[in-house]
Order: sequence, then C-alpha cells, then structure tokens
Amino acid sequence: MKLFSPLRPWLNRTHPLPSFKYIQDISPTLELGASVVFDDYIPLYKLHRQKAQSLLLSWEQQRNYVELALDIINSEEGGWLDREEVQMILDEIGPPPDACYPIYMFTVKKDNFEEVLYIGKTSSKFSRFSGGHTAAVKMHHPKYNDFEKRVYFGCVTFLDGDNHLPLEWLHPKEFSSSLLDSIESQLIHSLKPALNTQKKKNYRALHPTSIHIQNTSSDSIYLDGYMISPHQKS
Repeated sequence: MKLFSPLRPWLNRTHPLPSFKYIQDISPTLELGASVVFDDYIPLYKLHRQKAQSLLLSWEQQRNYVELALDIINSEEGGWLDREEVQMILDEIGPPPDACYPIYMFTVKKDNFEEVLYIGKTSSKFSRFSGGHTAAVKMHHPKYNDFEKRVYFGCVTFLDGDNHLPLEWLHPKEFSSSLLDSIESQLIHSLKPALNTQKKKNYRALHPTSIHIQNTSSDSIYLDGYMISPHQKS
C-alpha cells in the first residue's frame, strides 16, 4: 500500500507547518468540508496481512514528532524550515511518521462495474483484520465469485481556511475520534453498502460536513469526485 506523511511537505520545504505549537490550537472549519482520499487498495485475500491502522496511535506519533522537531530547532512554531533545520531534524529523529488510513471500504469489481459492499473505520490499536472480518467472510458468497474483491484504504483531511488538516492533527484526540465516526456515519448513510448493518437508516453524524471522495488508485475511478451533503437525506 502506498504511504505518505502529512508532515513531508514541511520537511521538503514546499509548505509551512501551520503556525501553532504542538498542533493544539487549531480546529477544522466544518463548513469548508472534508476529503476522503482512497489512494490504494489490496486484494481481499491479502487483508489478513494488513497492518493495523490506528487513528489514536497515529495521533500520538504525529504530535510527538512535531514536539521533538520543534525542540531540536528551538522553535515554538512550525512555519517554514531552512535546509539546516531540516537536516537537524532528520539527523536526530529520522523521517516523519506516515499518515493514517482509518477509513476502508470493500468493493466488488468486474470490468467497468464496481460497487461498495462495506465501509468501516479502523480506530483500535490492534488490527481487526487478523482474525477475520464478518463482511469479508460474506463476500465469499457464490454470487460474488465472478468479481474481483478489493479493500480500499482512505485518509481523511479537513480545512481551517488556510491549511489542510489531517485527521490525526486535530485535538483533543477524543474530538478526532468523534470526527472519524461522523465521517464513517455519513459515508454509510449516503452510500448504503449492502453488508453494513448499522448507520444506513439512522443519520448518526455528530459533526456533519460536506465530504469530497477521491479515488486516486491506478486503475479505478470508482466514487472519484463523489460529493456527500452534510444534511440528512429524507
């Protein structure tokens, strides 16, 4: 699976880190919406090998890296880095942690047809895939025999007007987890995947926002550009 770090543009000196200390004093502007980007997938049969995607663990890793990096360059704010500061950070603590992919979806695909069957969130510290997944088991039903079975993984980003804010940058962590639950709720309520049993009929998003789905995988445009309204559909 492709991985990237939301802190990499800061260390590559292509974008400043939002001007805050320890990523504590910013909040997303929900009126500006959120993005869910599915940039890669794995075949369903490889799911049991997939490493756990923990939002809370990633939240800690992002915060700790920024704290250490700012201490190394003796700064209380992010902003722009010079080349010497970048090298100091990389020499001391290495490259930044990868982004978290806390949203996933199971699809079946055949030729130009593709359909989402299940959407979930991976927010525990342990992989829920290692021991099997109820929806994955159901996808072995004979009616899906002629389909390619995929598992897409997505990252979630919000806006505050000037900056793109990855979900794992938002404080406190309980708020970040609540936002993730709202994103999952809206996706399920809007797309109504066949194998989801909760959240399809009842609108449970506590922090509704417009959601722009992007699919940047190499061989599918499924749901790419799909928009979800923050308002409950009748």
